[in-house]
Amino acid sequence: MRRIETACLGAALLALGACTNRPAPPGPDAPASAGVPGQAGPADTAEAGGAPTAGQPAKEPYENFTRSLHPDDAAVLAGADSLVLYKLDPERAQTGPDAFHGFRILGRTPVSATSRGAVVALVDGMIRDSDGVVAKCFDPRHGISARKGDATVDLVICFECYQMYVYSKHPSLIPIEPKHGPALDALVNQPAGR
Repeated sequence: MRRIETACLGAALLALGACTNRPAPPGPDAPASAGVPGQAGPADTAEAGGAPTAGQPAKEPYENFTRSLHPDDAAVLAGADSLVLYKLDPERAQTGPDAFHGFRILGRTPVSATSRGAVVALVDGMIRDSDGVVAKCFDPRHGISARKGDATVDLVICFECYQMYVYSKHPSLIPIEPKHGPALDALVNQPAGR
């Protein structure tokens, strides 16, 4: 029953124009077909894979569908030296210091060391509670950047489309549960450093 309701909601969002069927912008090393509608994208692939081997180009997140964070990425998120939450504009792709993986940054909220556990628990819940269904679009409104030493894990999150792109040494697309959106909104909108 839940899967049918989720699929119907996705179809309704598409009909209303909430999802534009626009994949995330390809990275600088992506093949020319990456991000082109009709090519393999987030909802077109369900293959799990690992990190590229030596000599292979890094995959884009939508090329690696998985149901959990890679253990290295989970460790960076859980033990982050710094954690920043982002509010993103899903309609405006751009580059530069005011962009987060191609999406214009509308707001930044650094998270204090004492509050980082709440963010980790929220991400865990988003992944754990998902039924695995994703919409064939990507209009993210949230982002999370975690840094631990020289390792960085960036999460670009779309609750409307039920998915999260992971940018790291282990890029992936992970289905998420949208009911956690209001909790992330509350964290993003709180005063910096809490």
